[in-house]
Amino acid sequence: MNRLFIHQPVFRLVSPVLIGVMVYLLILLLNNDTTQVYQLFESQEVYVCVIASFLIFEVNRYVITLFKKFEDKFSEWGEPLIVVITNCLFSSVLASATLFLYFKIWVGFSPGQAQLWVFITIYVVVSLLYFTLYFSHSLLSRENTVRLANEQLVKESIANEFEDFKNDINPMLLYSSLERIITLSYENPDKAEELIDYLSSVYRYLLGHKQTELVELEEEIMATDQLVNLLNTLPEFNVMLEVDLSHSDIQLIPGTITSIVEDIAKRTINNPKEALVINCYKEDEYLVIQHQSNYRLSMMNDRTALNKSQRAYSYYTDTPIIEVSAYNDCYTKIPILTLEKEMAKQSI
Repeated sequence: MNRLFIHQPVFRLVSPVLIGVMVYLLILLLNNDTTQVYQLFESQEVYVCVIASFLIFEVNRYVITLFKKFEDKFSEWGEPLIVVITNCLFSSVLASATLFLYFKIWVGFSPGQAQLWVFITIYVVVSLLYFTLYFSHSLLSRENTVRLANEQLVKESIANEFEDFKNDINPMLLYSSLERIITLSYENPDKAEELIDYLSSVYRYLLGHKQTELVELEEEIMATDQLVNLLNTLPEFNVMLEVDLSHSDIQLIPGTITSIVEDIAKRTINNPKEALVINCYKEDEYLVIQHQSNYRLSMMNDRTALNKSQRAYSYYTDTPIIEVSAYNDCYTKIPILTLEKEMAKQSI
């Protein structure tokens, strides 16, 4: 409430002076007496108008503030209507009192009916304009408050989804790995120990970056290599990751490539004799993950990983993650985030 313009000291001091001068000029025009314009600040009447404007504005402000405290007791339009009527009444009384006092003290006789009604009418209109400005500004302020609240909710929702994406632990992969470890612990203890190392590396990376927003591409690729090694220890996977990158300035959300590679592996039909080759390279402003399309029929509609990545990246950029198919290949294009871009976005 205190942020509204009617409560600002500058407005309370400057606006009565401007309105007072305008009221005085209007009265001169109505009386067809424009010769006194050249003696504007030498005339006592202009100061009377300024004082009347100041008193009326302050009373109007007080009435608005008073009724604002009890707005919950009125209907939606009841409170503004009562405020308008009250302000018009007070403006009429104050305008009449100011004019009478001026004529009695300085002039020595009472003002005429025509002069009185013109003075009152002008200040009633001024009071209505004052309330109109306040009411429009108040509505705008409420609308902006609602929009900011909605934007904050959206931002919190995206941030929560962003955290969910980063901290998501695939239970199916974990259970499959643990089952495989149990099996290998009897058949091949060395292989079981190697699988444990891969498993711990992958989840140490995911859990170790819970508070990290962006990581270097090299670090993400190292974690993805460990994931591929982990997948290849399981009987249902045969994956090969080929990386053609030499750009150290590329920034990624932790878990971006790992989640997409895992999603590709679990959605593709396994061929023990031929590995699923997943290529990763840079193309223009995108990081491209390319593989041969041979999806499982039962997994075609499961796009949880890609949807989570899409929502997480919307926190940093308006450029979406793109997935396209051409001939027998599928391409997932991730927008590249550099440190400079990320810092520039935060500064806007």
